[in-house]
Amino acid sequence: MPIVFILLSMSFLAPTHACAEDATFATIDKVVEAYGGRSRLTDVNAYRLEATMQAVRRGEQADVIRIIEGVDRFALMLRYPSQTEVRVFRDGQAWVGRNPDELELAQETPGSAIVLQAARINIVRMLDDLRLRVRQGNVSETSTVLELRLAANLWMRALVDKATHHVIATQSMMRVGEQTMMFETQYSDFREVDGVLFAFHEEKYAGGMHMGSIDVHLIEINPKPERLKLPPAEELAF
Repeated sequence: MPIVFILLSMSFLAPTHACAEDATFATIDKVVEAYGGRSRLTDVNAYRLEATMQAVRRGEQADVIRIIEGVDRFALMLRYPSQTEVRVFRDGQAWVGRNPDELELAQETPGSAIVLQAARINIVRMLDDLRLRVRQGNVSETSTVLELRLAANLWMRALVDKATHHVIATQSMMRVGEQTMMFETQYSDFREVDGVLFAFHEEKYAGGMHMGSIDVHLIEINPKPERLKLPPAEELAF
């Protein structure tokens, strides 16, 4: 079930008290260390992830390929039995299509959703690189909430386990007119790959509804250039 994020009332434009800032930075530092440390994470120029997704709402299974390059470039392929979906974020723009070689610039709403997706995938690096924009929310006995405003209508929350300092859930929010769209991902089955921590299981929700789950079966860190390209839609993903 979706996790309820309880945040303290705060303004993103208001200056952060020094003590609160110190606590926020300390939490971020512990998260970075838990995922491999800043030095090791900086060495990761790119990685390729392959997984299987059970799409609950569609009643289908999909092959998943994610290719991440730094914090500002990613490509995603979802290959369902009935169709293939491709999403790409690069140079500050989002692209969508059915084939990696035939992409269109995404419209505002789906484009914003892809921006959130890119930030979620890179949540640890985003928290570290943009730490001056991170605010600490509710702190309980077991967890801490960190919140990051990405744009006027886009923001994210990360739920950090206080024992392990793993990000066990993220919540992405997008304001469209008077409506706020919310997406949540829960993470588990954490494993190290070449000294970097990854979650090998994800549960996904949108608007409180369970959308599906992802099970990772391969992660390649700093793969060869040919592995940084999505395959043609008609080819098998793996």
